[in-house]
Amino acid sequence: MSLLKILNPTNSKIFFVFLGLLLVLLILGSIKSFAFLPAQIIYILILLAIYYFGHFIDSQAINISYNWIGKWLWFVVYMVYIANKQKEVFLVALFTTIIINIALQPTIFNKK
Repeated sequence: MSLLKILNPTNSKIFFVFLGLLLVLLILGSIKSFAFLPAQIIYILILLAIYYFGHFIDSQAINISYNWIGKWLWFVVYMVYIANKQKEVFLVALFTTIIINIALQPTIFNKK
């Protein structure tokens, strides 16, 4: 079995590991800071919006570039915000957003 198949978040065993880890991180962050959970929800919604608008791009190369640049640019902007406004949950937010970026695939809006 190839490494990509094992690490694929759509694999049911890996999916539950990702989901469990995400829930633990969200609970830990919410205990440390009440504003952590709304910030993570906003992060996910904007990431989904980036992916949604990306599915309108017909060229596969431009679509991949747009999604990759959009995802990681939003990640950097979000982490700068967390570092300035919610310092006590920075590491939890870092791990949570990395898990979200790995688990959420840009192809969720593609019907092809």
